[in-house]
Amino acid sequence: MNYKINTNLNAGDITYGGTRRDISKMHMYPSGTANRMQGVAKPDKTREILCYDPVNQRYPCPPGSYDVLLDIGNGSRYEWVKDVIVRTGTPVSVK
Repeated sequence: MNYKINTNLNAGDITYGGTRRDISKMHMYPSGTANRMQGVAKPDKTREILCYDPVNQRYPCPPGSYDVLLDIGNGSRYEWVKDVIVRTGTPVSVK
């Protein structure tokens, strides 16, 4: 007999829900980071909170407001999605 129990306390679910298939990672940053980082979008490990890999799965995420950096083509290009809000017990789809 096998049991599978999923528990998610004080977290929301986040996943990539866009149509692009070449997105490999989602880098999570505090809200406002995209505006502070000037120039070409690229990862900054000193400010990064979380990184989800692969993006085709659902992951628990602490509630809050985030700027998400999408890794396109395994580092060949990056794109910001600003002000993604994660609420407790609510699934969020980044597009």
